[in-house]
Order: sequence, then C-alpha cells, then structure tokens
Amino acid sequence: MKTSSVSLKQMEDALILLTSLWESLDDTIQEAYDNNSRSAGLNLALLPEDVLVRIFEMYIEMCVMPDYDHYEVELRSPDVSPQIISLVCRRFREIVLHLPSAWQHISLNFPPHILCLHKERCSNPTLHISPTKNVPQMFAKMHIVIHPYYQWRELRMTFEHENYTRWYFKLLKPIIQTPFHALEFLSISNKLKPTESRGWNSPCLERKNANFLSSWRMPNLTHLELRNVLPMKPLQCENVTFLHLDIIPNAVERKLCTRDFQAFLQSMPKIQSLSAIIKIVYVFFDEDSLIEEPHSTLPILTALALQVVGPVPRIDKALGSFMALIDTRKLTRFSFGVNSGGEPRNPQAVPEDCLLTIFPTQSSDPQLGLPFERLEHFSIEMVDHRGAIPFDVFGRIFTLMPNVRHVSLTLPPTFEHCDFRYLVARQLGRCTETSAHSTG
Repeated sequence: MKTSSVSLKQMEDALILLTSLWESLDDTIQEAYDNNSRSAGLNLALLPEDVLVRIFEMYIEMCVMPDYDHYEVELRSPDVSPQIISLVCRRFREIVLHLPSAWQHISLNFPPHILCLHKERCSNPTLHISPTKNVPQMFAKMHIVIHPYYQWRELRMTFEHENYTRWYFKLLKPIIQTPFHALEFLSISNKLKPTESRGWNSPCLERKNANFLSSWRMPNLTHLELRNVLPMKPLQCENVTFLHLDIIPNAVERKLCTRDFQAFLQSMPKIQSLSAIIKIVYVFFDEDSLIEEPHSTLPILTALALQVVGPVPRIDKALGSFMALIDTRKLTRFSFGVNSGGEPRNPQAVPEDCLLTIFPTQSSDPQLGLPFERLEHFSIEMVDHRGAIPFDVFGRIFTLMPNVRHVSLTLPPTFEHCDFRYLVARQLGRCTETSAHSTG
C-alpha cells in the first residue's frame, strides 16, 4: 500500500512538471510566432516600392476571379482588393491609392461603392463578367458605375450555357455602339452546362449571337480567347496576334463547316500563335466544303499548340481538314498532345496512319519542300494511350524536321523505348543545342 502511494505521488509530480513544461513551451512558441509575425510584417513594409507594387499586382490578379461553381445570389465585396491592402499600414495605403494597375480588375459582382473606387483610380480596366443568378441586376450597374465600354482594356466574360449567352448579349447590345478603341484582350467562355429545355449545348454560337459578336469593332485587339464560343464567321479584329480556341462539346456530335471556319480564321491575318484544344469524340471538320487556298488562311502563323482529346484512330477523320488550313512549312514551334482517355485497344486501328494525318510524310507539292522544314521547337505528349506505337512512326516524323533543335517527347509505356534511346543518341546527339527526353 505504501509503495502504491509513493508511485501515485511520483506520477502526480511528473504530471505537474509536464504541465508546467507544456505551458512554458506553448508560451515560447506563441512568443516566437508573434515576434516572427511582427518581423515579417516589418520586413515586408521595408521592401522597395517597385517590389511591393509587383507583389500587390500579382496578389490581386491571382485572387480577383470568383469560384464560378459556387457563385452567390447577392453581390459581395471581393475577399482580396486594393482597398483591403490599403488598410494594412500607411505605406501600403500610399502605394496602393496611387497605383492604377492595382485597381484594374473589376467585376460586375462587386457592390457599387467598390466599383466607384475602381472607376476613380483606373481609367482602362479589365472587366470580368461572371455567372450570376441575377443577370439584369448585374448589368444595370454598367450604365452607372462602370467605365464606358470604349475604355475597357480587357473583357473576360464567362457564362454557363447558351441561355445565358442570349441574356448577356441582349443586355450588351444597347451599350456597345461604336468601336472598342482600348480593348486589347477578349476572353469569352461557355461552360456548356445542360439546360432543362435543350440539354447539352453546342460550342458554336447561335446565328443571332454570332452576328452580334461579329459586329464588334475591335481595331486594337491582339489577344483573343474563345472557349466553346465559335462564331463560325469573320470577326472585326484584324490585328489579333494570339488566338486560343477550346472546342470541347459534351455528349453531342458536331460537324463543323471547314469553309466557315476558314473564313473565321482569315479575318485575323496577323495571327502568329494559335492554341487549340479539340475534343474529337464529338467534333470533326467536314471534308465536303471546298477550301480555297488553304495555306493562305494564316499567312504569318509560326507557333501552333494543338491538343486533341479523344481516341487516336479518329484523328484523321476529325482533323484532316483542320490541318489543311495550317501552312506547317512556316511553323517554328509546334506542340502536339493527345489524351485518348484510355480507349480500349483496337487491333484494327492503325495509329501511324492517324498520326501521319498531322505529320504527312511529304508535302502535297514536292516543290514546296518538307512540311516542317523551319521547325525548331517540337514537343509531343500522348496520355492514356493503350495501343502500341511502332518506333518507325517517329522516325518518319523526325525526317520532316531537318532544322529541329529542341525536342520533348512524353510517351506511353507501350512505346518501344530501346529503339527510341538509340535514335536520340545517334540521330539527335549531333545537334549541340538539342534537348530531348522521353518519359514512360
């Protein structure tokens, strides 16, 4: 009994000691945290002004866009804004209040008093028009607290399906009357969510909406992004140099008229860089419409990034006419990716025939030279492809690129790695500036 009492006493003393140590350790950690926070804040405030300016711009730009999948009915103040940053300390306030770029991003979801602050401090804003459950209320502020449309430097518009497209464009029509003199960047995105009346939507705009978009005069636009918003007719933005397209419909097969698509591209003759993501499970370009002078479609295109979603055996059917519009002889950069979605292996499918739709063995006119004779940067990425790809396919592809200097290959495990390693060592190893690699 005496021994038990002694042991119990020792345990109680140990508990008191551990509790004391814990409290002391907790106080020490808290003190160190407070000191570090004060030091970090002080150090941040002591950074040079140009560094702080860049930090503020990056921070606001990263946080400006709301979560489109959880948009609210009521308008609310942004979680990150120059107004909040200006409350941190006097120096931050002095910098932010006189920094127009910090007030550049505005959204129609912002409450009116926040929009007024932005309007006072930035004359050429980036306007975000995002999904909302109260479209008329959102657009009503454009007449009062938003800059006139001819002052917008960038317009980024996102809607959920074609029904909202009609709403947005209908409310924009009385506002847009003369050219967008300041607009340099335009992004329009359709999330293609199903509607009760029409089910899944098409990536092509309805004729009425396409006509409205084609009526916009944008003489200074240089950067255009269209995600599931294809007007399929000419636009008035002849100075665009970069074009990005997403053509990713859901569940409904869509045949696109190659001739109309060509007219759309030809309205932007100064495009130097084209990026496209195409879901060929549901999209293909027809081969029936006559294409006139296909190589003159994009006369100064030098960079192409093409990503295909869908099984490799459909490439020739889906993209043959599309590739006919590209003068590959002028390309200096080409990035090609295929995400097949793990389609089952088909013994009758011939992958090399499909790939050679993108990489023909020779030009249609031998006098024109090799199809990729000016190419210097080349990359290919094949994801979830289960079928075997014979090595000689890539051997034939590389013979089309006599001047290639930088090569990046991401290939599936079914690729014949041993032969590929031999090719890199023997064929490309002589190029002093070649960067080549493969991953399984």
